[in-house]
Amino acid sequence: MPSPCCPSTPEEAGAITVEHLKRLARQYPHLRPCPRHRGSRGTMQWIDRKACASCPRREARHE
Repeated sequence: MPSPCCPSTPEEAGAITVEHLKRLARQYPHLRPCPRHRGSRGTMQWIDRKACASCPRREARHE
């Protein structure tokens, strides 16, 4: 089961293609796209992974 925080499309995470999204993830391993934080275009903003530890959605990932 995918994480509830996972973007449903690459565009939602601010990428053009899946390959571009993977490249962004490799370049910035300390960041991740967050559905709770969105920019003016409606795309997910990339936040520090440490913020996930206190996220209420974190519990839903383990179900």
